[in-house]
Amino acid sequence: MHDQKQFLDGREREWISKAPAHALRLAGTLCLLDWAWNEGCTEPTEVEAMYMRRAVQLVKTYFWPHARAALRLAGLSERHATARRALRWIKANRRDEVSLQDIRRDALVQTIDATTTKLLLDGLVKAGWARPKPLSKPTSAGRLAHRWQINPILFGPAQIAEIAEIADDSVSQAMPSISAIPAIPARRSGCGANGTPNDR
Repeated sequence: MHDQKQFLDGREREWISKAPAHALRLAGTLCLLDWAWNEGCTEPTEVEAMYMRRAVQLVKTYFWPHARAALRLAGLSERHATARRALRWIKANRRDEVSLQDIRRDALVQTIDATTTKLLLDGLVKAGWARPKPLSKPTSAGRLAHRWQINPILFGPAQIAEIAEIADDSVSQAMPSISAIPAIPARRSGCGANGTPNDR
C-alpha cells in the first residue's frame, strides 16, 4: 500500500495511507470470529499470520475497490469535487460554451478566485470535457473574451460519474483482481496454538 501512494493524491491517498491499520483491525476481527464459531477453544492471545494475510486480501480486493468507487462519486479531491459541480451546472443549464466568469460567478458562486477557475477549466480541457474557442471580440473592458466549448457528450446519456476520471487511473491496474470470498474460510476444526482453530 505504501508503494501505491506515489500514484495517488487527494482522498484516495488519504484512504490508502490508513489501509494498513484497517488490515490490522480486520485481522483481529477475523481471528476472534473464528474463535467464537468454534466451541471449546480458548480465547486467542495472538493474531496468527494467516488472519493477517486474509485481512490484507480483503482490504486489497474488496474494501479498496469499493472505497475508490465511493470516493470517485464524492470527488477524489476538492479540485475534482469542484470540477464535478461545475459540470453539473453546465449540464443542468445546457450550456454548450462557457466563460471563466460563467463558471466562477454562476456555477461556483464565487467560492474560488479567477486563477483557480482558470486552472479548473484547464483541467476540464485536459480531461476532454471542454476545449478553448478562438479568441472572440473584446469585452466592454477592452479585453479579448475567452470562452470554452463544452463536449456534447456531457448532454448525452453518459452520466457525470465519469467526471472523476480526471485523475490518473494507473493504480487500478496495479491491484490484482481476486475474489474476496476465500478470505473467510467456511469451516474449521480443532484448536491450534493460542487456542485458535486450525485449518481443515
